[in-house]
Amino acid sequence: MASVIDICNLALAHIGQGSINSLDERSAQAEQCNLFYPYTRDSLLRQFPWNFATKSIMLAQVVSDIKEWSYVYSYPPECLHIRRIYNGTNSNQEIQNEYEVLTSGIDKYIGCDIENAYAKCTINIVDPMLYDPLFIDVLAYKLALDLIMPLTNSATRTQEITQKYQYALSIAMLHGAVEGAQKRSDNNKVRSDRAYINARR
Repeated sequence: MASVIDICNLALAHIGQGSINSLDERSAQAEQCNLFYPYTRDSLLRQFPWNFATKSIMLAQVVSDIKEWSYVYSYPPECLHIRRIYNGTNSNQEIQNEYEVLTSGIDKYIGCDIENAYAKCTINIVDPMLYDPLFIDVLAYKLALDLIMPLTNSATRTQEITQKYQYALSIAMLHGAVEGAQKRSDNNKVRSDRAYINARR
């Protein structure tokens, strides 16, 4: 299975750069990988509903003076992005429920009108041993895109790697690494009467 260094070296190979042995070594390649890797990883995890990073979490209700919502819950610390909020006693998780992400300036919360709420989330997975192989391909190309300009300053190679990144992403989506490959029938596409509210930051 791939390690962080393996993924970085794949990205470096994509842009014609030499490999590294450690993120702490004294080289421009290691310095840039150390800078970009965690942000590129988290951005890609958050951007798509990857199957391996999807988890349903029971939310913890908190006491709050927020009047707009019947229930306020703590935002799960391991969550990078909430995909859906649903009632834990309701087996139909396809219902789109209205919710809002709130902040006190220090902590984040979820406001909704759902009792016993669960959140279907993309969680922050940092161990590459848990990654889908197709995700690793996409991550290596996305990291390569971030490394091109600081290491090569090549606009031409940027276009080339962008195309390869998009192709790798399409393959991942086609083969189900990204949630959505399993199509729902029209009868299961149940939506709430109220419009779904995008999470506010």
